[in-house]
Amino acid sequence: MIKADSPNTPTHCFNLLWSTVNEKYAFFDYKEIDWDSVRRVNAPKISDSMSQDSLFKVLSSMLSALRDGHVNLATTVNRSRYWSWREAFPDNYNPNFIFRHYFKSDFHLTGNLPNQILPDSIGLVAYSSFSSPIPDIHIDYVMKRFEHCKGIIIDVRDNGGGAMSYVFKLMSRFIDKKMIAGYAHLKMAWAKTISPKQNRFLWRLTNGQSPF
Repeated sequence: MIKADSPNTPTHCFNLLWSTVNEKYAFFDYKEIDWDSVRRVNAPKISDSMSQDSLFKVLSSMLSALRDGHVNLATTVNRSRYWSWREAFPDNYNPNFIFRHYFKSDFHLTGNLPNQILPDSIGLVAYSSFSSPIPDIHIDYVMKRFEHCKGIIIDVRDNGGGAMSYVFKLMSRFIDKKMIAGYAHLKMAWAKTISPKQNRFLWRLTNGQSPF
C-alpha cells in the first residue's frame, strides 16, 4: 500500500514493489530465485523520467522472474500476466470432444456443474474453473442425481485455478470426518481442514471390494 505522502515516482514504485515481494513471497528458495539479483538487473532500467507504460513493462518483466501465474501487476488499463506455464505445453484437452462424446445434447446444465449419467451408471460432472461459484443448491442437485450411480467422475482438467474455498466446498461432500485438506507454503505456515457436508456421496467398502 502506497502511503498518501509517498513520492509517486518510478523509483519509489520499483522499490516498493521489490520490497513487498521480498517480504511476502514464499517460494524463493523452492524455485531457487535470487531476488536480489533480479533487483540488480532491473534497477538500472528505472528512471524518474520514464513513462508509465515503460515503468509497467519493467515491473511486469521483474515479476515474470517469479515464474508464477498467480502474480500479476494490475493498472486501470492493463494487467501483467505470466502464461508460460500454459503456453510452454501442447494442448491435451478438447472440451468440444468431451461434450460431444460424453455429455452429449441431453446433459444437465446445473449452474457451473454440467453433469451427465454415462452408460454403466457412472456420473460425470465437469468443473472447469475454480473461479466459478458452486452454490449448495447446485451441488445438492448433482449429488441427488448421482446417488444411485456406481461411481462419479469429476473432470477438473484444463482448470486455470481460482478460489480454494470452492474446492473445499466440493470436497466436503465426499468425506465423513474432519480432515486436513492441504498445506500452504507461506512466510508463516498454516494448515487448512475441511468438515463433512450433508448430502455427501460416500462409498462404504465391504471385505475390501471395489464399488466398481
